[in-house]
Amino acid sequence: MTTIQHFILVFDHSKGHLTGEPLEYGQDSESALARYSELEEEFRSNTNMDIVLIGSDSLDTVKVTHANY
Repeated sequence: MTTIQHFILVFDHSKGHLTGEPLEYGQDSESALARYSELEEEFRSNTNMDIVLIGSDSLDTVKVTHANY
């Protein structure tokens, strides 16, 4: 069985790219969700920002499934 890894992407639409490398949380879903919530609050008023929490088997898969980011 594949273990789910957690990643957060922060995408700035005004610049057309990620603000940095994906944040990796491994299997720690609680920490990933807590950080996701913090980022959502931080960028709440900035409609150019997308904060995306993804569960996947690997970062390589995220790069394929979320290539638009």
